[in-house]
Amino acid sequence: MDMSNDAPGSGPWQRPALLRWLCISSGINQLVCVICYFTLLLVASSLRGTDVNEVEGLVRGLYAGWVQPDQMDRLISMAKLLHAQGVLLMGILLARTIVRAVGTWRMWNGHLDGLHIYISAQLIGVLAPMWLVDRSLFDLFGFIMVLNWCYLYWSVRRSLH
Repeated sequence: MDMSNDAPGSGPWQRPALLRWLCISSGINQLVCVICYFTLLLVASSLRGTDVNEVEGLVRGLYAGWVQPDQMDRLISMAKLLHAQGVLLMGILLARTIVRAVGTWRMWNGHLDGLHIYISAQLIGVLAPMWLVDRSLFDLFGFIMVLNWCYLYWSVRRSLH
């Protein structure tokens, strides 16, 4: 039982089991994502100075024996997108993850504003790459998963103060 945050006039605040599970799961996800997005931000930054044909050759050389021709075409188009807009894309995703972590931390400590921070970061972070980088980055399954997590956090909002 966590008694660190007392809601005015309601006695000791107790973190519900669902909120505990959500925050721990989100925290693990956010740690992994920050590491990945930061690494990819560095890679995208280094790719900016490389000729796009060299990037295509690198992708073809690395994945030639691993993927089918139609998959290779998708990999190359994604590599070209990362070459052109990778820094912006990874910056958006990294910022989204950091803001989500702030929201998760606030909810872990029982603050309702954490819910608003988290949901805003999730929704803006899913839609901003599509708006600012390329429409093809919209993923319906990913968007549904984001809505699912937002709903799960929303369902414990009454326990936050």
